[in-house]
Amino acid sequence: MYIPWTVTQIGYNACARCDYLTDVYIPSYQPLRLTDAYGEEDENLYNNDAFYRIGEGDDGEGYATLHVPEGCVPAWNVYPWNEWFRFIVEDAEIPDDIKEIKNEELRMKNDSSWFDLSGRKLGNRPTQPGLYIQNGKKYLVK
Repeated sequence: MYIPWTVTQIGYNACARCDYLTDVYIPSYQPLRLTDAYGEEDENLYNNDAFYRIGEGDDGEGYATLHVPEGCVPAWNVYPWNEWFRFIVEDAEIPDDIKEIKNEELRMKNDSSWFDLSGRKLGNRPTQPGLYIQNGKKYLVK
């Protein structure tokens, strides 16, 4: 699971009991803030359990690994993070699952589909005003 750098806090039981979650990538240099069930910052860390019993799989061993940027394991190796994860490791490059596509590749596909700015594919040419993308180019519909 990849948690983007824009996430600054994690809520109560957000990923609790995700038995087959084995790796969590967080590109933040400091631990995320913890919130309670109502979204308020949780002063008592014992009540959050955001990653409670993750990665247990069938054997109940808990093999989840937290991947953080180089040089910040000491910041993350604190309660409750070191209780939730068996291993906290530094990664030189945390994957962001973003693949760069060159304009030539887009042209080669010759895909005449339309997309909104969120990347959602539209059924046909847009009729509502706004910005849209087709074949890697932006279009303004008035």
